[in-house]
Amino acid sequence: MPAYNRADLIGRAIESVQAQSLRSWELVIVDDGSTDATLDIAREYARHDERIKVFRNETNLGFVRTVNRGMAESAERDVVLLNADTEVAPGWLDRLVAPLRHDPTIATVTALSNNATIASYPN
Repeated sequence: MPAYNRADLIGRAIESVQAQSLRSWELVIVDDGSTDATLDIAREYARHDERIKVFRNETNLGFVRTVNRGMAESAERDVVLLNADTEVAPGWLDRLVAPLRHDPTIATVTALSNNATIASYPN
């Protein structure tokens, strides 16, 4: 989960993952040099949940480099990219990985969202 100045939303994103994820998971948050309370909020959640890891870029590296850092921290497992304003629904992770488990020729899946540019639904 790349994060930059989302103090208003990151807590809801983290709580939705905690509440809706039934399978084993780890949440890697990479703060991209936020100037608001985003980092402090993420660290507070991590202090109470060992499945949450928080890293910080000392300077703002941008979305792509921040995402790559988070994926590098998760190199030994499957990765789901979530934005810091995402709120996941019940059973989201099981539904997302089901095609991967069903067909070994599938390498990637993309969830639909109400606000994800080319992956938006219904428009």
